[in-house]
Amino acid sequence: MSCYILGAGAHGRVVADILASSSVAIAGFVDDDARLQGALVHGHAVLCDTPTLLAQAAGRPVQVIVALGAAPLRLRLTRQFLDLGHEVINALHRQAIVAPTAAIGRGVCLCAAAVLNPDAVLGDAVIVNTGATVDHDCVIADGVHLSPGVHLAGRVRIGALTFLGVGVAVAPRVSIGAGSIIGAGAVVVRDIPADVLAYGAPARVIRRLHGQFDWSRLL
Repeated sequence: MSCYILGAGAHGRVVADILASSSVAIAGFVDDDARLQGALVHGHAVLCDTPTLLAQAAGRPVQVIVALGAAPLRLRLTRQFLDLGHEVINALHRQAIVAPTAAIGRGVCLCAAAVLNPDAVLGDAVIVNTGATVDHDCVIADGVHLSPGVHLAGRVRIGALTFLGVGVAVAPRVSIGAGSIIGAGAVVVRDIPADVLAYGAPARVIRRLHGQFDWSRLL
């Protein structure tokens, strides 16, 4: 079975590269941007939009991975395809390191040089980007995005749909609430509540997000 990649943008190209390097057959891209229909992206065609794929796949399971930077949409589509009985695969780079006792959900992307240490847990639709490390006993909820160079010490807990920018470091046993955004280079040494923007060294809460963040910049 060949895999459809949902999202033909920057993260979609990364996922395509990971799948190709792992000898996973790629059916092509699916993207809701009408301007991309019929285009070639790294040698793979943009075949259709999401509603068309869902209609074509009615009654027959397909294999997909949702490759969108925007966490709410990535998680929503992952759950939609799972609920309809389709197979949502993971994209695990050959140079990622995964401990045998780590647990990984569905629709997860582990980029090159990502590290997942013993007894760490990743939920569904999580991105662990290039060179990011997740130490022992961390629990990372659904839809989290760990940007390149993020480092989580042991027993860190990250709530659903949280985004950690490039180079964020999180001290042991710290918790970060759901839906928060941690700015690039932050050093998180104490708990951060849900639904806030925080950055700095040490990280401090800048403002409440009230569920509003322009995820389109990460598509």
